[in-house]
Amino acid sequence: MSPVEEILKARIAGEGPISFRDFMQIALYHPEAGYYTSQSGQIGERGDYYTAASLGTLFGTLLARQLQEMLKGMNADAIVEIGAGKGTLARDILRELEKQGMDVRYFIVEKSGALRDVQKSVLQSYNVTWQETVSDLPKIEGVIFSNELIDAFPVHV
Repeated sequence: MSPVEEILKARIAGEGPISFRDFMQIALYHPEAGYYTSQSGQIGERGDYYTAASLGTLFGTLLARQLQEMLKGMNADAIVEIGAGKGTLARDILRELEKQGMDVRYFIVEKSGALRDVQKSVLQSYNVTWQETVSDLPKIEGVIFSNELIDAFPVHV
């Protein structure tokens, strides 16, 4: 039995039935046993799933060009990525923006400490600021985006 199964069984035994939202919250985000908080290799070739960013640099390059256009149109300099996975999309975006001579403030909002560690390793040569929640962000003018985030929100059914 996995640690998360033990945690869920103990909670149900102690409190009775739990909602789907609570089940999802524990399964994905429990500090020691959650899918996103305890693992760092679930995305990509050896993981459980692929995202567009894990298949190559083209997605990030094209997204960077769109972000550049949007930021110029707003006369802004900040990008916020919410839930940055392994950080490869951020790396591809920042690499392309650097090639284009554009200097931006890049923020990542990441709840998972394990994923923050992976992201920091991937993005060590870039100026990135991490926050645990959206509320922790400073006031910015810019673009806020996410890739494959909504499916990771605990929801009521």
